[in-house]
Amino acid sequence: LTGTLPDSWGNLTSLETLDLSLNKIDGSIPSSLFELSTLKDLTLEGNQLTGEIDEKIGELSQLQYLNLQANGLGGKLPSSIGLLHQLDFIYLDDNAFSGSIPLDLEYIMARIEVSISNNYLSGELPSPRENASASLSHDQTDVRIESINLKSNRLRGWIPSGFGEMTTLRRLELSQNFLNGTIIDMGNLTSLEILKLGRNKLTGSIPPIFPSSLKILNLEDNLIASAIPTEIGYLTNIEAISIRNTGVGGTIPTEFGLLSNLETLKMVSVPIAGSLPSEIGKLTNLVELDIVVTIIILEFFCSKNVVELDIVVTQLEGRIPSEYGNLSKLEILALKYSSLTGTIPSTLGQLENLEKLFLVGNQLSGTVPKELGNLKRLERMWIDGNRLNAIPEELCALVESGDLMTFNVDCGMNCNCCNNCI
Repeated sequence: LTGTLPDSWGNLTSLETLDLSLNKIDGSIPSSLFELSTLKDLTLEGNQLTGEIDEKIGELSQLQYLNLQANGLGGKLPSSIGLLHQLDFIYLDDNAFSGSIPLDLEYIMARIEVSISNNYLSGELPSPRENASASLSHDQTDVRIESINLKSNRLRGWIPSGFGEMTTLRRLELSQNFLNGTIIDMGNLTSLEILKLGRNKLTGSIPPIFPSSLKILNLEDNLIASAIPTEIGYLTNIEAISIRNTGVGGTIPTEFGLLSNLETLKMVSVPIAGSLPSEIGKLTNLVELDIVVTIIILEFFCSKNVVELDIVVTQLEGRIPSEYGNLSKLEILALKYSSLTGTIPSTLGQLENLEKLFLVGNQLSGTVPKELGNLKRLERMWIDGNRLNAIPEELCALVESGDLMTFNVDCGMNCNCCNNCI
């Protein structure tokens, strides 16, 4: 559908559902639509609507579901949305709303899902009230908020302590804002599964207590400076942890070996001391490991589910284990800027899913094994900064076919296809 929304639709006085999602409707939302007192579902997602939302939206007294995401709407959010006591779901993501959040979250935070990500909202986060649901004027007094998503805005200030009392909250996303201060106590959020606070300016330490229900913890790109709490090792449901690009330091607790459901661990640009606990190598669900440590035992990996292995180790020595050829799902192998010696194992040619191979900045020697020519999905390969002396024709075939798009090698190597040496 194209064109604008007709003002005459405000005469559909018995209308309960209006869903015109994923069309090419442009223009503004006519204020007459906000006079439909019977409307329960208003979905205009994925169009080309512009302009502001009229304050008359507060007259939709029966509205339960509001989805206006992925348009070009802008201006300030109307404060009258806070009067929609029946509203359970509100999605305003991917627009151009600006200004501060005008709503007293006494009402809006009693809803089930609130998502206003990827806008230009500024100011501080309003503090939710503990008795929010008691203020509702209908029979939904048992409704509690389950999801809050305000990522990718321009919000500032501290995270209000009231967020730590929202016991039914399952998802809290406040990433990519300008929030500062310390991380509030989350121990009472017994239903919380997703916590994303990355890319802010949070300081202080990582709280020692998180709810055992937590599955995703993202604190990356903050100013947090503390040791890693051993208590994180007891989050048995955790699937992903990212604390990269923070000031978190010290050693990695051996308790991380208890995280049997862990799939992703990202700790790049974190000043980790000591070795990577061998217990982590026993995590059979581990898919992605992205880490900088001082010492590592390369042979420790047991999981054949690993997809990405990105390790920078300042004191990494020894040979690349031939057993790495058994990591059949591996897509990225990066063992960079260390002191690895010996030859590149021919068994790496068994990694049929490998897309990126980064062995730059080591002391590897000998001829690159011809078996690497079997890696038909290989797109990028950096092996410069070593002592390798020859590239096989089988690997050159990947370069000449265009499959291997980036191939960094040292100048002076015996190679018939290395036109861009380093």
